[in-house]
Amino acid sequence: MEDFELGYTLPRVIRAERTSLYATYGIVAVILCLAVPDISRDVNALYTIVVMLGVAAWATLAIEAQRIVLDKEGIAYRSLLEKMRKVRYADIARLEVSVGTYSPMGRGNSTLTVVPIPGRSPLRINMKLFRKVDLYSICSVIRQQNREVLFDRISTELLHENIRPLEKASVNATISNSIVAGIFHLLVTLFVSGAALALIVRFFHH
Repeated sequence: MEDFELGYTLPRVIRAERTSLYATYGIVAVILCLAVPDISRDVNALYTIVVMLGVAAWATLAIEAQRIVLDKEGIAYRSLLEKMRKVRYADIARLEVSVGTYSPMGRGNSTLTVVPIPGRSPLRINMKLFRKVDLYSICSVIRQQNREVLFDRISTELLHENIRPLEKASVNATISNSIVAGIFHLLVTLFVSGAALALIVRFFHH
């Protein structure tokens, strides 16, 4: 049945955005192209291929497993490591957004927590994997189905289709990260970049 007040049909199935998945495929493809010519001469090339295929498979499973279902009764969420769980709209007490560090998608590792009444487990939705219009629709449906739900500051802005406060909070969280975390990320980036550069150099020398 069409819900004319909301402007779309319930149940509504929301799947994860695939932008990050395609980016992963692109990186894997480049590294595979560099490693395959060396497979007969260098056993490390074979290890690289296996690892990259594993990364692609894991990324695919992680993205495809993400699913949110909005129906007339409640909101359900499933991830790779957690089976589908549902919270009835009538049992939702509030919505809370915990902000992670900034990412090119603008939401970093932020989490939308659907907090139910005492005695029930909350749903924690990984926001970075979903489009902003999907985040808007989640907040809108919950508000329409239960007017008693409390929204925190950022989820209120999402209710009004404003993503900027979330993006700004993500940037601020990034800036406030510890120096140790920053150095760790830098070392990981340098290690990955060095491995890729080594493959490129080896490819052109052969």
